[in-house]
Amino acid sequence: MGELISGKEAMLAWYDDKEVFVRYKDDEWRKLTFPEYGTGVFKSENHTFKLKPETIIIQGYEIQKPKDICIDPTIGSVGLVYGDVAVAKKMKDYFEYIFQGI
Repeated sequence: MGELISGKEAMLAWYDDKEVFVRYKDDEWRKLTFPEYGTGVFKSENHTFKLKPETIIIQGYEIQKPKDICIDPTIGSVGLVYGDVAVAKKMKDYFEYIFQGI
């Protein structure tokens, strides 16, 4: 899931109707909902926040939107940049599954 954001960024995103996730210390990530969490959570030093990653549809499959797209004209390849090795490996496996037999 997305990169960590500040409490202020989380509050602004939540007001803009974006999906915000919150974690208390090392607990599991949970969708930020009210009234379960009060507005004081945005100032808490014990909570961390992140946004739900944006997605795109490729060949009918919903995937995490890359941060950037790179083209290597010397070999005619296109690369999707995710900025996180674990996510990139997951997406590589997913693309191999989607495009198997092509």
